Amino acid sequence: MIVKKKNVLELLLSITLCSCAGVVSAAAAGAPSTHLQLMERTATTLRNTTGASAVSVGVVFNGKTYSHHDAKHNAHSGVQASDATLFEIGSVSKVFAGTLVAQAVVDGKLTLDDDVRMHLSGAYSNLQFDGQPIRIRHLLTHKTGIDVPFPDTREIRLKFPAHDFIAQKNVLDARYTKDDFFKELAAANPTALPGTRFKYGALGPELCAVILEKVYGKGYDTLLREFVLGPAGMAATRLRLGPTQRLATGFNAKGREMDPLSSNLWGASKFLKSTMGDMLSFATYELASRNPAVLESRRLIDPDGKMAYFWEVEKDRAGGWNYVKDGGSNGTSSIIKILPARGLGIVIVVNQSDVSTGTEIGAALDALENELLAVPTSDNGAKIISTIP
Repeated sequence: MIVKKKNVLELLLSITLCSCAGVVSAAAAGAPSTHLQLMERTATTLRNTTGASAVSVGVVFNGKTYSHHDAKHNAHSGVQASDATLFEIGSVSKVFAGTLVAQAVVDGKLTLDDDVRMHLSGAYSNLQFDGQPIRIRHLLTHKTGIDVPFPDTREIRLKFPAHDFIAQKNVLDARYTKDDFFKELAAANPTALPGTRFKYGALGPELCAVILEKVYGKGYDTLLREFVLGPAGMAATRLRLGPTQRLATGFNAKGREMDPLSSNLWGASKFLKSTMGDMLSFATYELASRNPAVLESRRLIDPDGKMAYFWEVEKDRAGGWNYVKDGGSNGTSSIIKILPARGLGIVIVVNQSDVSTGTEIGAALDALENELLAVPTSDNGAKIISTIP
């Protein structure tokens, strides 16, 4: 663990591993950072509530970066936890697609009220309800009026229990192609007026990727690197891994090792892989950036006041607007929250995905947020990167 302060003040902290549980305790010449203590407690709580063998917690607070990794190395072979560990961020991928759409709005490539068919190859006369078309904003807020998921998972939901759904969907995704996506798009029929009914799924972000490729004349992966990953300093984040790169091992609640996600689509819905280091860079970028596309991506675009560009929006007790997105893969669960008015960003990742894991990391994030905001401003802490090898 390294602590850095202004005026080149460096303190060396010692880390003690508890052999059976992998919990880290930190000590320094002075009192350890309150922020780091709170993060350690959050990780321990999540280890206990989820049973996960690895928990990573990252915080950006007032320009300072903190990360803590808690891994029970003897629990499973292949368990990893560090700032450089690659993991699937699942549906957190959607907010990156949202930022790209915001960039297209800023660049004048499209508007939120465009009929999506303006930017598609083919007529798609079905993409309307009672004469009202599906518009770009409806994709970003999951309010297209189309209830059928892409791919259609209704059959496996009926055949398999909830805890096995993601694994079975992964099998379906492995054989589902872009051609299949367009065939289902041409056959889909909205059953509600676009903009009036929420239906979460892959349709909105994946169709956004199609439209972005059309208006820019570039691949979705290229657009990600050019407009988001590059500016945010996210060198490790990518859609598809090289032959020598490996993801962190993920598990279900019973300790079964899970396969990585499959996708033959554009990847805008769930397919990004990242690291805690990169996600903290993204949080820092979100908090500090005056980039017009970043600011546009956080604009409320839903009449209910709950959605920006794939961000879920909350208003806190102090009146500030906050932005949150969670994600689950076949064996990993994650969440990110940005509180611009407070200068706070939080990222939590666990190497487990089950029916209750998302709820548990959401509760842990809320508790950590409240504790961090209660820390006296005089406790400035330091820039800390804490890792367990």
